[in-house]
Amino acid sequence: MNLPMRVLVAGLMLVGALPSGSALAATGSISGTVTDESASPLADIDVTVCSIDFVCDVAFTDASGAYSIAALPSGEYRVRFAASSDTYVPEYYDNATDRESATPVPVAAGSDTAGIDALLKL
Repeated sequence: MNLPMRVLVAGLMLVGALPSGSALAATGSISGTVTDESASPLADIDVTVCSIDFVCDVAFTDASGAYSIAALPSGEYRVRFAASSDTYVPEYYDNATDRESATPVPVAAGSDTAGIDALLKL
């Protein structure tokens, strides 16, 4: 194989090994803030998102109560908020007590579904 052909083949192999822009944009994210009843931010709250097929991902809130879960395929998710201790009552997004009554959160490719917040009670 001559040199120009080797460069072409190597270049095509390299391009095929990298994710395309459309592959990177094929996912979205969910973000929000978790507070207590006095509007104080809650750190280290377990935020779990699960698709209708029960494919789940987890994040924890930071010191400001904020969280973000990225690289989610497009679809609808149920979001659950729970403290690692029994200090706060766990809940699903929009004040639901169980998965079945939770409000579905839509995720679209290339965008963030922001404002998925929770207020946890003692």
